[in-house]
Amino acid sequence: MATATGPSVSPTASFTMVSDQLPVQWQQFRCDPTFCGWTFGTAYYARDHGAGPVDLRLGSLKGSGNLMVDRIGDCISDCPPPGSFYWLPSSGASVNGGVTSSKDAGTLQIYGSVVIR
Repeated sequence: MATATGPSVSPTASFTMVSDQLPVQWQQFRCDPTFCGWTFGTAYYARDHGAGPVDLRLGSLKGSGNLMVDRIGDCISDCPPPGSFYWLPSSGASVNGGVTSSKDAGTLQIYGSVVIR
């Protein structure tokens, strides 16, 4: 019995990561002795992201596609105070592309977490 091989993804050009800051809105409900209300702010998180072309292999299927990576780091300025409400996107990676062989064709989409070594 033949065993299936997993997908192989190989860059076809240099892959450049860009570093910038991701603004994240936050809010907090606060009370003092005379008033209760919402406080709003914007925090900035480190972000590294990039995209590049890749060769794809999946068993006998071959093709090309695009690899996209987005890594969200630590808060670098105006961090939300404890007890604040905010949503921080998660880091992730995706591969999208088309694959063909002499008998079959299809698309390949893979999503997952980012591991940078």
